[in-house]
Amino acid sequence: MKRNNRQLTVRTMVLCLLGLMMMMPQNVFAGADIKFTFKEGKMGDGFCEVRGYFTNNGDMAGEITKAEITIDVKRNGTILYSVKKTFDMGHLYVWNGAPYHTFTVYDSRFKEGTECRLNWYFWWDNVKPIGN
Repeated sequence: MKRNNRQLTVRTMVLCLLGLMMMMPQNVFAGADIKFTFKEGKMGDGFCEVRGYFTNNGDMAGEITKAEITIDVKRNGTILYSVKKTFDMGHLYVWNGAPYHTFTVYDSRFKEGTECRLNWYFWWDNVKPIGN
């Protein structure tokens, strides 16, 4: 008889604790939502500079860890060649400000005044909630 009472008491306590935990407010964060806005590019002999800034529309700060820039060089609308460069971006933090950044890609085929198309992709880690 004592054993059944003890089990019933333990079960009741566990259910009460679970109920209390469910009623407590929970902070749920969606994470960082980082975008890159292209401002200008400059193609010169042997290099291409891509300038822009990052914004974060999420509720967590983000650390950009890696960036990949692809430059498609075109003539008369036809892609002649593509150059892809990956950058290690450790310690570039994006809160809710807009840090500017310049990526420079070097390739001997780049010529000043060349027509091109840019693509980019970024990887980031969530750091902590904004405002905390």
